[in-house]
Amino acid sequence: MSIRPPVPKIAKVTTKKLYRVRFLNEGRIFELYAREVGQGMLFGFVEVADLVWGSKSEVIIDPGEQELRNEFNGVTRLHVPMHAMVRIDEVDKGGSAKIIPLQAASGQKPAAPAVPIYTPGGSGPVKTK
Repeated sequence: MSIRPPVPKIAKVTTKKLYRVRFLNEGRIFELYAREVGQGMLFGFVEVADLVWGSKSEVIIDPGEQELRNEFNGVTRLHVPMHAMVRIDEVDKGGSAKIIPLQAASGQKPAAPAVPIYTPGGSGPVKTK
């Protein structure tokens, strides 16, 4: 007969980290929630995986979140270019995914932000037009 140690009545629950990820895409800022964010195997890309969406039982559906759900339906991992990343935050609670339009001056079409592009062997950044 072997004596087993007593089983603790309260077990520690391991919580997974949650990240709010914002990145530029087609003149808009996409805000998503994910469990995994990191440097991927592709050079110059941030890997975003295990996307977290709001509850499906909500009566009011945010059209921005629904558009993101449709766009990323069936996607297991995103590879976002590093220069398109706006911000990555580790958060305690998730929220609804949303699309944030870039503000345009005087009602013009939003211009893409100037992003320096570095070329191998070049002397510096190449200015985009």
